[in-house]
Amino acid sequence: HSLEAARIAAEVAAHHGGTVHPLVAVEYQYVDTDDLPAEIGAALHERISARAQKALQETARAVRDAGGNSTDGKIVEGPSADVILKEASDGEFDLIVMGSRGVSLDRGYDRLVGSVTERVLHRTMCPVLVIRAA
Repeated sequence: HSLEAARIAAEVAAHHGGTVHPLVAVEYQYVDTDDLPAEIGAALHERISARAQKALQETARAVRDAGGNSTDGKIVEGPSADVILKEASDGEFDLIVMGSRGVSLDRGYDRLVGSVTERVLHRTMCPVLVIRAA
């Protein structure tokens, strides 16, 4: 859903003369490397970092391909909702556009939005546009 969100963010930004600032949040705390040899922990960290960088590049490219202006973006580390909210607040952005994978299940039903999106929606003062791919 993130690439569709990038495409729609590009359209909104182009319509209003704005710029998209892609953001990838990485949560290393879920990778417990204390019980692993240092080289394996470093390899895991490097793989996560490489995937985050690739996602950031693909998102910026999707924005530009859709005719929008984009910065190179930023990778931030920490609990996803927290770092998204901090970046939105610190950057004084006009709109948060995010995809929702909705991968969590609640009593067997697909959730409308994922947990990170839900936390952002409930805690931000900034408008949020959630894109759910079909």
